[in-house]
Amino acid sequence: KRVQPMCIACSSDLLAVGGSTGSVYLYSRESMSFLQMIECTGKGASSKSAIMKVAFSPVEPDLFAVARLDGNILILHGNFDKLTKKALRLCTICEHVKEAKGGVRITSLTWSPTGRWLFSADERGTVARTYVWPEMGKGNPYEDIETWIVYRGQSPVVQMHALVRGSSRIQQQNQQHRGQSKVEKSDVASDKGLAQNRTWTAQLLVSTKRRSVLIDVSDPNEAKTFVQIGRKDRNGYFGACFHPTQTASKVLAARKGKRLWEAQIDTGQVLKTMKPKLPNVEFRFTPFSTPAELDQRNPQHSKEWLKEHVQLRMLTPFDNKVLSLLPSI
Repeated sequence: KRVQPMCIACSSDLLAVGGSTGSVYLYSRESMSFLQMIECTGKGASSKSAIMKVAFSPVEPDLFAVARLDGNILILHGNFDKLTKKALRLCTICEHVKEAKGGVRITSLTWSPTGRWLFSADERGTVARTYVWPEMGKGNPYEDIETWIVYRGQSPVVQMHALVRGSSRIQQQNQQHRGQSKVEKSDVASDKGLAQNRTWTAQLLVSTKRRSVLIDVSDPNEAKTFVQIGRKDRNGYFGACFHPTQTASKVLAARKGKRLWEAQIDTGQVLKTMKPKLPNVEFRFTPFSTPAELDQRNPQHSKEWLKEHVQLRMLTPFDNKVLSLLPSI
């Protein structure tokens, strides 16, 4: 059976392709040579299921998470410095399957900047977060994993981004956790006195088919606060991201008609609406491809077709720019 690629993700050194057969295929980013195939099965996910999402930890070089077609999520330790050693399954997250009372498609996976939280979202609009123990970075399994539901929307989640504002204290705490055998189940102190003195916040930007919302996820024991970006709902697979040059203060949200909202991060108030010009080149993701001029004789290259079909979708900050995945033209 021929393997179909279902998703792609990358770390600083590796390129991971999720396959239709339930395995992840690793390649070197530098040489593009094939390195290893990892089968993503285990307790709670014994049968093979297509890999729909892959996400590498931003802190632990050997940790990565995969979302299977059946709705189960696995956190694995890759042993990437010794590729001859088999990858270890550290835990299986079944919270989305339990919430849906059956199979559900995971639409987004993202890590917190500290690597202590894994956020996951599905097609029903449910967003969950799982605490990742520091010892898991060393390859130690944890079956008794803690997962919380932080948001229940009414439409599929398209994209998520996590942000920590004023993160120096969290980073210090993260370093302390590395040397401890027992840690708290959060990036924060749950003690109310310390919570009141907190000088930083952890926020999760969730973009669904209907709206984009900012969720304060600083402490799992506190009531969640939600800030909607703008007042008008939408209908479509549009993403959102934190502003690439003003991360701590502004958010960008895609809208229909190739428009971008720039909004205040604290209030969700829309400051301005931007509308990028139509592209005059096309780019197809094929090996060694280069931009080619649009052919006006091709109906799918006409301004009328582009205006109707090309939209800003997933938004990804890149240096001081934003990348957006568009439908193939």
